[in-house]
Amino acid sequence: MNKRFKRRVWWLSLLALAGFFCLWFGANRLLYQQQTAHLRGVYQTYRALGAEEAAPVGTLATDNDVVITAQHGTPQGTRQKMLKNLVDRERTIANHATTLTVNGQATQVFVGQRGQTFYGVWQRRASLTTVAPKAFAAFVIGYWFIVAGLLWLAARQQRYWQGHLAAMAANLRRMQHNEPLEPLILTPDSPFLALGNAVDALDGSVSHLRQKVALRQASFDRLIDHLPLGVLLIDKHRNVILSNPALSTFVGHTVPIRATIISMT
Repeated sequence: MNKRFKRRVWWLSLLALAGFFCLWFGANRLLYQQQTAHLRGVYQTYRALGAEEAAPVGTLATDNDVVITAQHGTPQGTRQKMLKNLVDRERTIANHATTLTVNGQATQVFVGQRGQTFYGVWQRRASLTTVAPKAFAAFVIGYWFIVAGLLWLAARQQRYWQGHLAAMAANLRRMQHNEPLEPLILTPDSPFLALGNAVDALDGSVSHLRQKVALRQASFDRLIDHLPLGVLLIDKHRNVILSNPALSTFVGHTVPIRATIISMT
């Protein structure tokens, strides 16, 4: 894996993590709104029953798993004190819900008002982990399984690309050294199909050019060999790179290729 792909994996992982928390927050927010609507409905039913009818009110609280408190006069219990402090802090809290911590537990309370009396409908704050723990666990496992699958597919595709690019680079090196190319199988929908066809076409062109150069070189060699005059070609290091039989006859011995000319006099 190259560094660029590793950075891409890190960014994808961070985006997946951010997406997970966004979904978690969104689901909890939806549960909060639904719980608020439920507590509002309980409060409206409580108002319709009347605060004096204790038996129906107790049944209502038990059936809906809530605690209903009324704040008028001096507060007695913990929830009444918290409700009074909440109302003193936020006078517009009536007909709204908020979250408070009761005995170390997050609790959602809907505040209603009738005249000068405030009522609180309390219930443990709903969340994915408390409402549907099995569904939440299945969601977490499924989400990260999908993320891991996508990352695995990305890594597999990266290896596929790197393998094909390495094979094409190796074929270009073989072409440079006049070696036969290794066959590379590409599907019609492969993104490297056009590049593979270009490499094959280049190999055909290079082979054709090599044949033409070989033919011209052979013609040139025959011409040099049959010249009546001696021909000698050396490089800047005085190494012989070309000579003909007429030169060997002139100097009285064979001049081997790659021999070094010590002196021109």
